[in-house]
Amino acid sequence: MDIKKLARDISYSFIQENLPHEVSYFENIWKDIPDGNLPLFDYENDNLGIVNGSPSLYSPEVIFIITSTLSLLSSTSQDIKLENELYQRILPEFKKLKIDDGLIREVLSYLEKKIEESGLFSPSLQPENWFLQKLSPLQREKASKIRDYCQIHLNYINSQGLFKFYTDHGPGHSFRILRLMAEFCETQKLQWDPNEVYYLYLSAYCHDLGMLKLHGENFDDIETCENVRKKHHQRVHEYLLNHWREIQLANEEEAILLGNICAAHSRKVDICDLPETVDFLTDDGIIKIRARYLGAIIRLADALDMDHRRLPPEPYRENKEIPFKTDIEYWKHEIVERVKIFPQKIVVAFKIKYIYPVNMNIEEVVKNNLQDEINSIRNIFDAYNIPLTLEFNTVKSVFLKERPVFKG
Repeated sequence: MDIKKLARDISYSFIQENLPHEVSYFENIWKDIPDGNLPLFDYENDNLGIVNGSPSLYSPEVIFIITSTLSLLSSTSQDIKLENELYQRILPEFKKLKIDDGLIREVLSYLEKKIEESGLFSPSLQPENWFLQKLSPLQREKASKIRDYCQIHLNYINSQGLFKFYTDHGPGHSFRILRLMAEFCETQKLQWDPNEVYYLYLSAYCHDLGMLKLHGENFDDIETCENVRKKHHQRVHEYLLNHWREIQLANEEEAILLGNICAAHSRKVDICDLPETVDFLTDDGIIKIRARYLGAIIRLADALDMDHRRLPPEPYRENKEIPFKTDIEYWKHEIVERVKIFPQKIVVAFKIKYIYPVNMNIEEVVKNNLQDEINSIRNIFDAYNIPLTLEFNTVKSVFLKERPVFKG
């Protein structure tokens, strides 16, 4: 891993977003650093951030915090999370250098987010690795081919007709679900049979194939799009049965098994309609799959992919052909900053910047919806002694603005 390049990219990104007036200065610093070296600064005389007598530049501090942290992470073989062990190890060192505590925490919070998004330094939680390393070589090969098929086809969902203006149901959504499932299984220390890991992995990529266009459907018609969205949990079952050969599933029996698990991502399916276990005949004998349990996990992960990353770009949300209720879907995602899974709880962080129309409390809508999702599968997790406790954190601006509405 090229730590210097990574440090440069993240430092530049932070400065560009938070200190745009220092971008040119940052570029001058970096171009003078010899290849292969990380930037080092002389802090012996408390010169941090003082360049040519000016104390107003923070770029050296930002670079130092990021490069020092990345160097520490790259030198350890352990998974370290910024919010606990790493903070304890590096915060005192930075404070000794008289770096502002607020800046330290802001930069480390930003760095944590970038590391989490990339999966760096935490191989066990890189979602692809987490799943694939648990499979047999043959399963790994088959799973990779099915994933590649799905990624190609999922790209079409939000590129066709009015679905361009809908929330993300493409490869990015599937990958985030994969990450959430890996994080949930890891934090809860769940034990897995490779065969169940295989179907859980496939469900992340296959569960929204029901959103794909069928022959004769007009995705420029809003009623058609809404009907597809409402029934896509049923359509995925039909899609897998109709395309199992090209997807490279084993047979129709496997298509039905996977279709049932995928359909369960929707609360419109009673989770108890799925059989608790399925005896599935393979070339190596009969395997047992806890279909209901896997369905509950894909439903949980799908519900937790609720943050702002599911939104289309702002200009796309202005299309007047999209019904007003879609605005509400946008708002539900835009107030969620992030979701974090811990061993004993799931934490949802809200950011409130707007007053919403008709005095709608979007925060309460999101809380209630998520609680309903959890309640629909709670009995499944209770049977395995897995806690599903929700906690909500809210940061609200004191200067709330009215939320613009673009649709009549």
